[in-house]
Amino acid sequence: MIIRKLRTGAGATLVEVMVALIITGLLATASFQFYSDMNGRTLTQQDLSDLQHICRVTVQELKKNIRMAGYKVGNHDPYAIGGDTLTVYRQGSQPVDTIRYYLVEAPVADPEAETQPHQLFRLMKQVNSDYAVPMSDQLSALNFQVIDTSNIQISVSAESTRRDHEYELNDGYKSYSLTERVRIRNID
Repeated sequence: MIIRKLRTGAGATLVEVMVALIITGLLATASFQFYSDMNGRTLTQQDLSDLQHICRVTVQELKKNIRMAGYKVGNHDPYAIGGDTLTVYRQGSQPVDTIRYYLVEAPVADPEAETQPHQLFRLMKQVNSDYAVPMSDQLSALNFQVIDTSNIQISVSAESTRRDHEYELNDGYKSYSLTERVRIRNID
């Protein structure tokens, strides 16, 4: 019975094949557009998540050492602030350890962009006379403000290296800022 149907079947017409190809093409185009949109949203969300992480880790590192400023250093200053540079003095491996945080210019990370709207920086940490090590990338600003003798406010801003053409602010570069106050434990 099946063999008889196969022998008598005339097959598909050219019109039927063309309709099937057009429907398949439309479905493939819609699927690709959906994938492209979802991928773009995922990259944007990943950029924002990375910026938040950079700011949180930077602030946590700074807070950890600022809290210990002045620990067992006697009459020595507990810290020194000069622009975007912070130097913390405390006892650790030596009678007075010096921990210095400062910014250096980072290379432009987006090769498709002719210029980044803002210069990005890398936070460096140097303990005593050791080599400086990088702590954070993609920083656009780092500020320290002395509130009173035992409180310092830290403000950190980070900026994405990838341009989002759908984002209208800041020439398409996403940014995130975090500000926190730190109480120095070893100052009365």
